[in-house]
Amino acid sequence: MAQHISVRVPWKDNGYTGRVCNKPCYNNACLRLKNIADSRDDSLEDSLHGCPILGHEKEIPCLSEGGCFMSPDTYTKTTVHPYKKRNSSTHGHFLDTDLIYPPFSLPARPFAWTMLCRNVGGVQKTIQGLADRFGIDYQEDREPDLPFSTNWVQDARNQRAIFRVFYQDVVPNESIVIPYAKQVPFIDDNTRRVVMGIGYITSIKEPPEHNHTDAGELRSILWETMLGHSIREDRKNGFLLPYREMMQYAQEHPDFDMSSITVFAEDDYFEEFSYATEHVSYDAVISVLLQTIKALEIIKNCIPGTWGECLRWTKERLKEVWLDRGPFPGLGSMLSAAGFLCGEVMARELKAHVSHLSDYEAVLTKALDNPKKYFSPLVLRSLGRTELDTFKALPQERRTLFWLIARMALTEEQAYTVFHAETRRKCGIDCSDREIIENPYILYEQTRRCIGNAYIPLKKVDMAVFPPDEIRSANPVPEPSALDSENDKRRIRAYMVGLLEMQALWGHTVYPEANMIEGMNGLPIDPPCRVTGDILNSIADFLLKELAPIDCKNGEKAYQLKRLFEFDEVIRSSVQKRLTGARHVVNENWRAIVDQGFGGDQATEFEDRARTEKAAILKELAESRLSVLIGGAGTGKTTLLALLCKSPQIRDGGVLLLAPTGKARVRMSQAMKAQGVDSTAKTVAQFLNESGRFNGYTMEYRLSNVDAKNVPYTVIIDESSMLTEEMFGALLQALRKNAKRIIFVGDPNQLPPIGAGRPFVDLVRKLNRNINEFPRTGSGFGQLTVTMRQLSDDGNPRGDTELSKWYMDDSEHLDDSIFIKLQGGSLGKHVTFKSWSTPEELEQRIYETIAEETGMTDPDDIQGFNLSIGGHINSGWMNFAGSEDDIRKIEGWQILSAYRNDVAIGTATINRYLHEKYRSQKSMRLPGCQVRGTRNLLGTDGIVYGDKVINVRNQKRKAYNAKLRVQEEGYVANGEVGIVERIWEKPKSKANTHQIIFSSQPSVSYNWPSSIPEEGSSDLELAYALTVHKAQGSEFGKVVLVLGEPGGMLSKELLYTAITRQKDKLVILYNDGAYHLRDYASAICSEVARRFTCLFELPDIVEFKKKYYEQALIHKTMKGELVRSKSEVIIANMLFQAGIDYEYEKELDLGEDGIRIPDFTVEDSESGTLFYWEHCGMLGDAGYNRHWQEKKAIYEKHGIVEGKNLIVSEDSISGGIDSAAIKKLIDQYLS
Repeated sequence: MAQHISVRVPWKDNGYTGRVCNKPCYNNACLRLKNIADSRDDSLEDSLHGCPILGHEKEIPCLSEGGCFMSPDTYTKTTVHPYKKRNSSTHGHFLDTDLIYPPFSLPARPFAWTMLCRNVGGVQKTIQGLADRFGIDYQEDREPDLPFSTNWVQDARNQRAIFRVFYQDVVPNESIVIPYAKQVPFIDDNTRRVVMGIGYITSIKEPPEHNHTDAGELRSILWETMLGHSIREDRKNGFLLPYREMMQYAQEHPDFDMSSITVFAEDDYFEEFSYATEHVSYDAVISVLLQTIKALEIIKNCIPGTWGECLRWTKERLKEVWLDRGPFPGLGSMLSAAGFLCGEVMARELKAHVSHLSDYEAVLTKALDNPKKYFSPLVLRSLGRTELDTFKALPQERRTLFWLIARMALTEEQAYTVFHAETRRKCGIDCSDREIIENPYILYEQTRRCIGNAYIPLKKVDMAVFPPDEIRSANPVPEPSALDSENDKRRIRAYMVGLLEMQALWGHTVYPEANMIEGMNGLPIDPPCRVTGDILNSIADFLLKELAPIDCKNGEKAYQLKRLFEFDEVIRSSVQKRLTGARHVVNENWRAIVDQGFGGDQATEFEDRARTEKAAILKELAESRLSVLIGGAGTGKTTLLALLCKSPQIRDGGVLLLAPTGKARVRMSQAMKAQGVDSTAKTVAQFLNESGRFNGYTMEYRLSNVDAKNVPYTVIIDESSMLTEEMFGALLQALRKNAKRIIFVGDPNQLPPIGAGRPFVDLVRKLNRNINEFPRTGSGFGQLTVTMRQLSDDGNPRGDTELSKWYMDDSEHLDDSIFIKLQGGSLGKHVTFKSWSTPEELEQRIYETIAEETGMTDPDDIQGFNLSIGGHINSGWMNFAGSEDDIRKIEGWQILSAYRNDVAIGTATINRYLHEKYRSQKSMRLPGCQVRGTRNLLGTDGIVYGDKVINVRNQKRKAYNAKLRVQEEGYVANGEVGIVERIWEKPKSKANTHQIIFSSQPSVSYNWPSSIPEEGSSDLELAYALTVHKAQGSEFGKVVLVLGEPGGMLSKELLYTAITRQKDKLVILYNDGAYHLRDYASAICSEVARRFTCLFELPDIVEFKKKYYEQALIHKTMKGELVRSKSEVIIANMLFQAGIDYEYEKELDLGEDGIRIPDFTVEDSESGTLFYWEHCGMLGDAGYNRHWQEKKAIYEKHGIVEGKNLIVSEDSISGGIDSAAIKKLIDQYLS
């Protein structure tokens, strides 16, 4: 029985052969490791970039983290006990000790095994519990009595005992080692571990003891056990996955998805790839091997190399691991669950007596009858008569369940939960022993929404009941648990549920059968499910318990999770009842209220139009039982709602404000308060938690029969585009009895929610039918389209506002000359465009832009930088926060990017170099003041005094209210941005803290421990640059938007969201021509259109370039391409039917007049004439017509003339297109 191991390594941009990174300052991925985050010297590593680490062992921290594990060199690093410097009385006797890193070795440090206690899934695990479980000779009385607190085992005897047991089953040339990274630059998800390679452990070198004098009694050893490994460049007995080569391939093939060849440590095995070094279960290794096989199948067709040999090697290892795993990998956990104190040790000792895979049950029976013959003294001391008698007396059904669960590689806690009916019920697992025996997959189906010990992963069940033939034939799973084939209906249903849950995370609430079959057949499982439509049809009734069949518009079938179907039914019922129910009678002169609210005379036609629109919308919102209010940023939605709530008939019934994020809640509450509206404000989660519809522990929204309490007559939900279908359904159900008026507010053009569905968009589309051209109102619908904020000082539309319209749902009739103006800097003072070509040039552009936009004297003006984010000088010292004006400056400017981890344009990179340039851990003396230093850094970002930060986790924390001068229970929402206003330090205390004040809570401060976590992520991160997703729902004075090609994560909605975050100015930094941004305005790049839902319409899914879209949200031609409007569909189809070959939106280079993009280009091959077709949709609009005349003049300048080679068509006044007129143009020019 060989124990396999995971070892954490840092990401390096040039491999692991012993060189400093080529671009150290752009390698942010390695900073996720505490030691590197705490110790890396960017300037030093930049000066050594690409050089050998040999000779610089002391200065380069990645050596200690395994950064040279593929090097043939031997390294020596002199170390000192980490507690010596600050604890001389207890650790001062320790001396420098040399640590040797042999060639091709990994430094292994099992941190989780050396911690006195830690929290795992809400359960406290202690070193004593670990010792009892594995038989470790740990003795608490050996540990020293220290004058400071520590969570690490200190005594050398205890440390050796721990390491002895940890490595006792690690067998050279049999145990597999899996190096993994916590973060890589090509995957933007920081929560997933990435497997870097796989090989055998070839040697184990124990760590030395710290050198010491006799002045102190404490002895301690180093923790680095050096594991030799078989991974080599020739890939004959282990290999690294070629991520760097595949990153280059992806650069050359922009449509390639790096995640398709990335091997992850699956979430089910997260703990096994944590805390630097850990035991890896057989099932986790099998998962890695199966993923590796799938990745190699793709890699071998992309880049040269011996990947076929790697495939063969991996498949051989897979067979080995399965056989070593055997039929009962969970026997130790089950023995513990059955009451035996040393279950894991018992299982290991029993396995030594098993000569054949079929012997397990007989061996255990004999061992319990005669323990002394089978067990060590350690186990014998732990055996009690009660446990022995209880196990022997188990009824047959309980015994059958015991051996069934023992086939699953569960943790001790999971096994206990599953085996005991009373614990199952407590965790909400509603099934009997018999039901589990009859269908083991029910464990996954019923626990899939749980977390921690109550969750049973699907693959653990699958590996238990469907192992390879060698195990299945030697120790078959008994009836009725046994599967009849790889396509057993129980297995199919469970994997269908798993696939649909995964798709829900990607936004889909329904999935077409064809896609389902393709997804099922492509799962990295062994044996594979080979599903067909006929098979699914034959088990249709069995699927109904978990899945709902959905009819598609084209007559095909789709599937929806039953739990989502139930949410949808609640939404549909509530919306229908409210829209068709009796309308409220509200006697108000809404136009007079608008005039009074906005004051002054409506001197212009534009202002009068704006007020007419607002009055019509107010009337609809007041009278409807359910409505939506939509409009872009700055259109005055909050002001309008404040006017609504000031009406006595509405105000007296009470107003509840809800928002999906704490930041949006605070912002809306403050805005309403500023308008004089008294209301209650909560997050959606807070409100739903009160009625049991939200579980803060599992983060799950659910339906409930419990009535929500204290619900006023009017409920307003802001930022509704961020609501998932679960949130939407739970809200409507909670509000069904008391809320008389529900108003969903938002902008459907923004990013869709993180999670299932797009309910706000679907509701808007349902209500936005047969709506008046002006004002845009209808039953339950109001759209703000006119606002003075969209105008510049000269009365013309703002450039940033006009640019944002290209990424709205109704962008089909816009003038594309805006991108020429953007490139040329003639789009007005509210938007600027700057180009960059290299990461280094981008860095300088960012420094220059910040300096220009904030009033700094130059990019090196640190004092000016501090003042721009709320700093102020007092008595010669730079202080932060202070007055509310200072606090507002925190969000005065903001850098945004689509990416987090991208080495060039990711927020991690940008934050890192801004932090390095403008912040220091040491105190600084500036021309006009001094800046305090920071002794202890916070988080892996190295946060210091004065840093701008973002909180990334919803949480309750103790807070200090400066206005009330009291301690109180505070709440900090995910996404709130603040600044480190103070550092609390005590000379020898480990409880030093960073004091943070957030822009949304200017009178409240919070404290965070000044520390860098060994594992996991910090609650606080640097916030000079944020991802667009993090910025959704926020507004900033100025925004610097960093964009880059290839733009794999860019979408229509992401760009719209980014372009509408600023109030004053937008600066775009882009490494391509501005006209390329036009491409992202297409439905091809729409995240919303790529989501499959069935809330109010049957799904109608179409394929385009291997991607799938909702037909109702795109415009597809007979030729199979996507165009921007229905009119263009008609033109394209008529050209296609006439047999005319055309190109849609082909770039036309007009030299100094820039790139133009005609709608259609047709070449007459006989005459050589190129015809350009432009369709004009809004010639009745004066502004549109003016832009068209300008464009036509440019065409004429280049010999493209209407009536000769320029074909012009237009929509009618009503917005339609005359097909006869199009045919006439085709006949006239192209026939």
